Amino acid sequence: MPVAAACPILLTVTDRKRLQKVTWGHTSDYRQRVRAQIVLHAAPGRSIARIAWETSLHLDTVRRWRHCFAEQGLAGLRDRQRPGRPSPFTPLPAAEAKVLAYRLLPRAECLCHAGRTRSRPS
Repeated sequence: MPVAAACPILLTVTDRKRLQKVTWGHTSDYRQRVRAQIVLHAAPGRSIARIAWETSLHLDTVRRWRHCFAEQGLAGLRDRQRPGRPSPFTPLPAAEAKVLAYRLLPRAECLCHAGRTRSRPS
């Protein structure tokens, strides 16, 4: 069965700088860093197998992110929304609960220290 050719990657100067910033950033998310490395390795025309070997990633991982970048650019490297359990609170009750907690916070601190006596400096 013939193997499909890898999608060619063409990087603009600004895209390259953004990807390098993500790759070198100390606060970058690991997944974003790996995706940026894949694209930067693919730009000179390296094969999927070579990129997978150089980055110690699976072939399918390299193929997927290379293809996503070729189709959508930098937007293709973002995480998709994933299904999950919806929050039991809507934004309004959650905000009201936070406001109430902040209002009660000083009183709660006073109640915690009510049994203690402080000696005042002379």
